Amino acid sequence: MSRLADTLEDRAFHVFMRAADVLIDASYGVYTLAERRYAAGEVTATRFGDPATNMPTYYLRLMALRDALELTPQDAVTDLGCGCGRALAVFARQPLRYCRGIEFEAGAAGVARANAKRLRGRRAAIDVVTADAADYPFADETLVYLFNPFGPQTLRAVLANLRRSLEMKPRRLRLCYYHPKHRDVFKAAGWLRRTATLRGFKTHIEIYEAQ
Repeated sequence: MSRLADTLEDRAFHVFMRAADVLIDASYGVYTLAERRYAAGEVTATRFGDPATNMPTYYLRLMALRDALELTPQDAVTDLGCGCGRALAVFARQPLRYCRGIEFEAGAAGVARANAKRLRGRRAAIDVVTADAADYPFADETLVYLFNPFGPQTLRAVLANLRRSLEMKPRRLRLCYYHPKHRDVFKAAGWLRRTATLRGFKTHIEIYEAQ
């Protein structure tokens, strides 16, 4: 009975959150509902071939994170594996220096760019870069978001690139990692510390800062 109750609770949660996604997409004037698993041949263009899925974060989780972070107009946000740009849409409705999405799959990147143009209530510039996250040279971002978009090899390369960026341009940097499947990579990096956890239904968002 307990297992059945857990299953029903799980289904009810996801039905509610997906319904909210549909409504918020409509109110924002965008379409970010696409989800799909990549075929093996599609990821060969990436260095490590480890992107798995294009799945957006629930809007209500993104909004809770945005509010908890207390961002300022001096902040700049990059979403790794941005898909169709849902996280960009949420963050760009605040006055920030910029929002940037990194997406290796050209089709999803194109949808993200179209969404950026028609986003209602946008208060920050949005830029979408079609690139492998492992090769992206970070500039002056103060917040990096990722919803477990790739495997540990790409994640290690991302963290190495971030560290080089911080050495060239010291600044406060926060990394927000939703569904932290590879948190051991963060721990092994040695230069990051977890400063907060935004708890959710079965999955959490861990927030790290450079130490």
